[in-house]
Amino acid sequence: MADTTLPLSELVSWLYGMHKASASMYDAVRSYAENAGGFYADELQKAVFATERSGADIYTAISYIAGCTKNPAFQKFLSEYLTTVKTSGNPEWYLKKKLDELRTEEKTAEEKRASSLSVFAEIFVSVFVAGILFAVIVFLILGIISGGSPLPLGAVVYGILPLGTVGFLLALDILCPSPEQPDNRQGRKTMPTTDKIMGGKTTQKSHQHPAAAPEEFTAEEQTIRKKLERYDKHLRTRQFLHNPAAELLKKPHLVFVFSAPAAAFAGLLLFFSAHIPYRFVLPSILLVCFTPYAVLSLLQRKKRSEAEAEFPSVCRIISSAADRGLPLSKCLAAAATENSGVLKKELTATVRDISFGGEVYQSLFRFADRLSFPSAKRTVLFAAETGHYSGDVSLPFQTGADDAAHSLSLRVGQKSGMQLYVLIMYISYFVFIFVQFILSGVFIDAVSSANTAADTGMYLGILTDAVLIHGACCGLAAGKMSGGGISSGIFHACVLLATGLAASAAAWIL
Repeated sequence: MADTTLPLSELVSWLYGMHKASASMYDAVRSYAENAGGFYADELQKAVFATERSGADIYTAISYIAGCTKNPAFQKFLSEYLTTVKTSGNPEWYLKKKLDELRTEEKTAEEKRASSLSVFAEIFVSVFVAGILFAVIVFLILGIISGGSPLPLGAVVYGILPLGTVGFLLALDILCPSPEQPDNRQGRKTMPTTDKIMGGKTTQKSHQHPAAAPEEFTAEEQTIRKKLERYDKHLRTRQFLHNPAAELLKKPHLVFVFSAPAAAFAGLLLFFSAHIPYRFVLPSILLVCFTPYAVLSLLQRKKRSEAEAEFPSVCRIISSAADRGLPLSKCLAAAATENSGVLKKELTATVRDISFGGEVYQSLFRFADRLSFPSAKRTVLFAAETGHYSGDVSLPFQTGADDAAHSLSLRVGQKSGMQLYVLIMYISYFVFIFVQFILSGVFIDAVSSANTAADTGMYLGILTDAVLIHGACCGLAAGKMSGGGISSGIFHACVLLATGLAASAAAWIL
């Protein structure tokens, strides 16, 4: 299946900036093919290879790609792009118009996706919150009063609730997938190409990005590179031991090295404790294991969101300084001085790197690597590429600011639209806990007093499990629908599971 995670507007924006920087059609297409990832870059890479190896001109090679591609939107764009180049020679006006059109379409598509998510959220609340709560109440009351089997209640709690939630999340992922934010910087790229794309016979070969081909390095240089890689690995280990908190914030999954053994130890203590019911052991183990990861992931997402929100303004400061005739190093210094947010530290480090003799674009690449979100890397790559054809430093950073602001507005709009449904899930879960207190503290106690033969202990245990399982399921669904991914779902699940565990322990004691 073709990888189309990068939106078409990314390609159009890149080509528009390259043409505005006076790059030729071949250079603009080659630049995107070598520095971007995904389906569109792979398709254009074939045209570049055909031009380099078969001698075909880039116009003919792209025409062949346009006729072979199975993506209708991409095919339409290539046809219009080629027509504009053929008729006017300068496609800037068309690319600008197409970019505005695609951004409007993406905004509309995101609004439709948010509307679809709202429908899914209402379905989940209706079926897996209100419906499950109603089924639990009915089967529990009928089972206790009639003295029947708890099997129907157990089927709802241990079967329908978890399996139905998993099926719901899978269906949500298939029918309404979350937009990915892929890394635009590829490093080494290996892909099949053709010697003669215009002929009937094709020969598959492996092509590597020229900057990463190992055969271009001498034996001595390769030895030095291996030593540097070992040193970098050793340095990362030392940094982790020196400041574990900072390193864990960058890679929250590393916390499992500590939390998993702690969870196993806590589980053993609780399992052999005579005062803790066995059904509380597994939820406690899960909380000890996953809560540190959930908290660190939340802090990481918050820091990254703040950095992404600030990045467009930083780019505009650099662009504005460049318009006044300042060199790029001075533009970065101005951005570091004027910025007072979370990016100030990274900008200051970049300016210091340059002042110590570092090359400007290499320092910018390190800046983008530290930020580790696609819009920063794409902007730096784009600035480096346009620098070969134009001395206008303002252009790439203004383009990067517009692209980053557009992507940010799409994500913020979808996230804000789903906050209400996340709140509804929390409120509905608290209602579930309140019902548990009523059933366990009033109804079950009354039945036990009136009918001592009734096996209320089993029903009380199943009701407790229902609260805990329901908390985990609601949390995972809330994270998925809020757009935060699996780490956000684990955070919500930990919060609800901890709340349900505390409420269930209180109900058990009382």
